[in-house]
Amino acid sequence: MEQINSASKIVNTGGLIAYPTDTVYGFGCDPENTESIERLFEVKKRENKAIPILFDNMQSMEKFVYLTNQEKKIGNKFWPGALTIIAKLKKELPSLIHQNTGYIGVRIPNSEISIELIKQCNGHLTGTSANISNNPSIRNADDIKNIFKNKIDYVIDGGLLKAKESTIIKIENNKIIFLRDGDLKNEIEEYFESNI
Repeated sequence: MEQINSASKIVNTGGLIAYPTDTVYGFGCDPENTESIERLFEVKKRENKAIPILFDNMQSMEKFVYLTNQEKKIGNKFWPGALTIIAKLKKELPSLIHQNTGYIGVRIPNSEISIELIKQCNGHLTGTSANISNNPSIRNADDIKNIFKNKIDYVIDGGLLKAKESTIIKIENNKIIFLRDGDLKNEIEEYFESNI
């Protein structure tokens, strides 16, 4: 797909794009590039809040974070899909992206466009929603183009997206904490109680 090729070249040379995931449109840049992350925060008007990373598979993910057995079990059950797990960083990344916490949200999206794009971006890509912080998520490419105009380098048009944002969890002391409910909360709770 020509759009994916164009977008991945931009990301791999330090640019900032918007792209469709399985939930909402996201801002994509290289999470290892400090200048790209600083630009993302500026465009999004993000304050003191970490940025999640999306991956093409678990192997790519485990280059960046440590996954406990519990996290792996839940990941294997619900990925690819709308689940974000807050995991401990293994790789050194710009402090801005994880807000000096040493933890980052990770996810494998259930979207062919996203997965192919992430593959072409060395297996990892930022996955924060393409909007101004604290504003509603944007669900079509035209709105992104109108709002951000020349502030970002490229927009992949994936049509209208209708899904909810991902469920965000953290596992501590054998308990699951829901930081954002999303659509999967009940399923994850049931799975956790009966399998983990």
